[in-house]
Amino acid sequence: DPKLQRIREIQASGMEVAHVVHRHGIDSERIAFEIEAALIDAYPGLTNQVRGQGPRDYGSRHVEEIIAEYAGQEFEVSEPLMLISIGRTYYERPVYDAVRTAWKINLRKAQAYKLVLANLRGLVVGAFRPDKWLPATPENFPGIEIRNNPGRHGFIGGEAEPEVRDYYLRKRVPARYRRRGAQSSVRYCHPEDV
Repeated sequence: DPKLQRIREIQASGMEVAHVVHRHGIDSERIAFEIEAALIDAYPGLTNQVRGQGPRDYGSRHVEEIIAEYAGQEFEVSEPLMLISIGRTYYERPVYDAVRTAWKINLRKAQAYKLVLANLRGLVVGAFRPDKWLPATPENFPGIEIRNNPGRHGFIGGEAEPEVRDYYLRKRVPARYRRRGAQSSVRYCHPEDV
């Protein structure tokens, strides 16, 4: 457990672990969970195994991202596309590297889609054209940290053409594709979906 290891390291250095109460007397479990999630976001480098409840939707981020999320216009699907939610990897690596690996997908189905949109909290942050889908291994994707996840794939490709990027970037994912609590980060979208 990384948390216990961190505690032991602190104690081994001759220091003690401090216990700080940021809020007390909270009479609502919902509010307690929101405070917990905000504090986890506010202290980078914590060893928590869970990021708290609600950080994907309401977590810490720049004010411009929040404005874009709520003010952004929903896009219309103009061609079959894969929509991939990249989560916090958006902050850890370039969008292309965050969206291209490593996904549990039906390889044959994915190969039929010629456009991949990266989205963060329902806002499109990248548009790419996959040339080839490969097993997600360190050999196929050097320089990208990939855990040993058999059955996952990634793509090699490049940015979509400027007119496609201009059409999709900074637009909101249509509500029908933004189901809260959805398990899969990958969605397949078609112009005829209603």
